[in-house]
Amino acid sequence: MGNKELVEYFKGYKAMKARHAYGPKGHRGMSVLIFEESGIGYLEAERLHKQFLKEGRGKDDWERRPVLFHPGGKRVLYGYFATKEEMDIFNRHSKGKTSLKYDMKSYHKMVVEPMRQMDEDNQKLTWFKTKVAKQQEHSRTLEETVSIVASKLRMREAEIKIIRQRATEQHEECKKEN
Repeated sequence: MGNKELVEYFKGYKAMKARHAYGPKGHRGMSVLIFEESGIGYLEAERLHKQFLKEGRGKDDWERRPVLFHPGGKRVLYGYFATKEEMDIFNRHSKGKTSLKYDMKSYHKMVVEPMRQMDEDNQKLTWFKTKVAKQQEHSRTLEETVSIVASKLRMREAEIKIIRQRATEQHEECKKEN
């Protein structure tokens, strides 16, 4: 099974890449799935790890009684979260570019901290949405007030124009009479 086939085999877990360990005698019976370097990638890897445990194909099962093939000849795969020591063993015969570079990160760093940050960001987003909604409501109220005041102003201007016109007419009449 090649790298692409291994990734395809576990496509439900969103692994990004796969790598196999080779030594002087060929394939060493170890492969690594590489997940996105994020909380989601960590959770996907954890989900796969738990699935292996549920199916009785976790690390302890491998160490106790590895069954390599199902009846009929299909290979049995085991899986678990690798430790730093296991990654060093994986890389034992890899030199330079073929050595798998890895960074061990804690659950807290990969999942808890980003989730806390998302929670804070969501709270800020909610606060800003509320603030924007209040400002929009205030703007609508001001627009309505300006519209009403402008309408009243136009009515008053029209009334004043009529009053001036009548006053001018009366003034003209008074001049004619005198």
